[in-house]
Amino acid sequence: MQKYKKLQKNILSFKDDIEKEIDSKEIKQDIYNELRMEELEQSELFEEKKEDD
Repeated sequence: MQKYKKLQKNILSFKDDIEKEIDSKEIKQDIYNELRMEELEQSELFEEKKEDD
């Protein structure tokens, strides 16, 4: 059990280090922004089509 916890801690530490190194928060925010823009564009297209009917 101790070995498992130690391994888990090491993996989490490794993950945290990688995320810091590549600035994952910024990447996640960029992805979120892109998806949100796509949603807005789709909703605008839907509204335009709805108005044309």
